[in-house]
Amino acid sequence: MIRWPGKIRPGQIDRRVVSLLDVFPTSLVAAGGKLPTDRVYDGVDLMPYLSPKKKNDKPHDELIWRRSPLVSIRKGDWKLWKSVGTQYGTYTLLFNLKTDLNETANVAAQNPAKVRELEADIAQWSKDMQDPKWPSRPPTTYNVCGTPFTVPI
Repeated sequence: MIRWPGKIRPGQIDRRVVSLLDVFPTSLVAAGGKLPTDRVYDGVDLMPYLSPKKKNDKPHDELIWRRSPLVSIRKGDWKLWKSVGTQYGTYTLLFNLKTDLNETANVAAQNPAKVRELEADIAQWSKDMQDPKWPSRPPTTYNVCGTPFTVPI
């Protein structure tokens, strides 16, 4: 949600996928600052995407989240949840969000090539990542597709 009288036309609805990580670069650039160029940022400045020139462009081709031992990727109409350790059980969940917005049907078994593609994207993204240096809260159990999953929050 963005409000900036005189800069952004009110009442627009934009359904493109963005990340909370986009808030920092967007706010910095909107305030007249510049992002340092000596590092990589996960977030992007969203302001250009609110202009008519980029109204059909996507700020992100994919978004990936990791909270070891779990990882998730959203790419196009697909979302993959995966356990990469045995602490909370081993599983792979794949959802086609175009046909199953509420993520109720795991279609991983029917789409092994898509699972491999998304796993490769995760591996590429993860190669330079470090583990977080802060503690997690106690695990929480959620019901996903009729199966209880315990995850670190």
